[in-house]
Amino acid sequence: MRGRLNFAPHADLPGFDKVAFEIGPIKVHWYGIMYLLGFAAAWWLARRRAAQPGSSWKNNDVDDLIFFAMLGGFSAGASATCCSTA
Repeated sequence: MRGRLNFAPHADLPGFDKVAFEIGPIKVHWYGIMYLLGFAAAWWLARRRAAQPGSSWKNNDVDDLIFFAMLGGFSAGASATCCSTA
């Protein structure tokens, strides 16, 4: 269609449940778990590198970077979802 953003279609895998598990009314999706693992691994690795001798980074710098990366990632994901479903 003309004048509308054209996003790639999402792949539907037969037999794949997008919800990993549920805790009462809360559904935990696989992509949420991947976000958590990715940010946790980046935070852990960056803090290890900041602790090395000669690094100009401090642990607080790493914490701030990860916080704002998470904020930007979630904001971009929410706006992309909003734009693709409108």
